[in-house]
Amino acid sequence: MAMYLTGKKLLDPKAKLGTYFNSPIDWSNLSADTIVNGKDTVLIRDIPTTTVYDVPVKSILEHRSGINPYAPIFRFVYTYQSLRRCVEKLNINPDTLKGDDLKRITFNEYYSDRYIKDTAETRVWENTWLKNNYRDSLYNFIMRLNVSEKKTYKYSDVNMILLQMASENILKCKSDEFMKKTFYLPLGMRNTCYTPYRYFDTTRIVPTEKNPWTGKMICGDVHDPSAALLGGISGNAGLFSTASDLGVLFQMLLNYGEYGGQRYLDSLTVRKFTQKQPGTSRALGFDMTPSKYAAESASRSTYGHTGFTGTCAWTDPENKIVIVFLSNRVYPEAGNQNINKYAVRKKICQTIYNGLGITNETKKM
Repeated sequence: MAMYLTGKKLLDPKAKLGTYFNSPIDWSNLSADTIVNGKDTVLIRDIPTTTVYDVPVKSILEHRSGINPYAPIFRFVYTYQSLRRCVEKLNINPDTLKGDDLKRITFNEYYSDRYIKDTAETRVWENTWLKNNYRDSLYNFIMRLNVSEKKTYKYSDVNMILLQMASENILKCKSDEFMKKTFYLPLGMRNTCYTPYRYFDTTRIVPTEKNPWTGKMICGDVHDPSAALLGGISGNAGLFSTASDLGVLFQMLLNYGEYGGQRYLDSLTVRKFTQKQPGTSRALGFDMTPSKYAAESASRSTYGHTGFTGTCAWTDPENKIVIVFLSNRVYPEAGNQNINKYAVRKKICQTIYNGLGITNETKKM
């Protein structure tokens, strides 16, 4: 979306993020500090001078925005601490409750086990719907995240969530609808979508972890909790696909925006987004080699991305190679780190280069 909008002169990477939002950040319910000055009591809301609106889009794409990288979702996530904090805010002593009661009260505060119009309309996972008032609060929490003066690299889901929100404001439509109409269907990517439970039988969709609230395996909904709480359609996660579909998408990028005789992206914009940026090891939105997830023999112009579930996709412009590797390491538990421990992705990518006769030795010659 960012490349498309940049090519159409609708998004300027040098512009501040706030350029693409129509309303100011809502600080109305920001908690206030109480200051007593003599006989007067004053409530002061400490609104920061620098906000997410002041951050350049380019810094967001580079993951050097300084925005707090952690989405403010802790209260909605199932942990012992979050359960206790919830019931404490409801003026209930958590020490008087059993574990099942803690869980039930917290779930009922934030969620519904079914869709309820005007009350609980955001599907998180099957039988788990976030209540509307908390959905609105979550958006406010994201917009009010702290912005540090330090602009060092820190990969952040929040950056991509904010970029998606800005892009949707420009397009005046939801990102899943835009991507499907503009890219996926014209490219023949019939197996690529968000919220696949709406389109495919779950027997075709790989499961991930268990829903912590219901204990049922998540299948057809995004695994990532930030994206799930945003309804499964998010800038940081939620896209389901197949290796062949993604191969088409990255081949289109390898062709500098063209595929099957049709142009999808401005070629200069693709070049701009896929080049290493000054002062960082990344391109705009893309990771680049050298990487512990890419082949040693990949050219230094190779760009792509990796995923939490063990995925990776790489495009090597010099060698005209596209590699897509999809895995599911989080099934049945995200604690499984063997794919990282044994450098599976790097070894698979290198095996492909070896099979094509491209090694470090041939590159030196």
